[in-house]
Amino acid sequence: MNSDQYPKLGEMVKNFAELSKAIGKNPKMVTTEVYQERMKTCFDCPSFDSTQIRCRSCGCMMKAKARFQAATCPLKKWKT
Repeated sequence: MNSDQYPKLGEMVKNFAELSKAIGKNPKMVTTEVYQERMKTCFDCPSFDSTQIRCRSCGCMMKAKARFQAATCPLKKWKT
């Protein structure tokens, strides 16, 4: 994996901290249908790394992130 594909480590740590805080406030998970819709959106996005199943824009592991209601797409592509 080429490390320049992702944000710098400090930015990824900041993104993870913000996501963790949001999930702490709202730990609810999305429905299976919403999760599948989010993942399809990710798979169709040029910023998605299908080998690592990570977003190159935020650096997040999408199989986990897409499951939480509080999570958002950094490119604002998720409808829900």
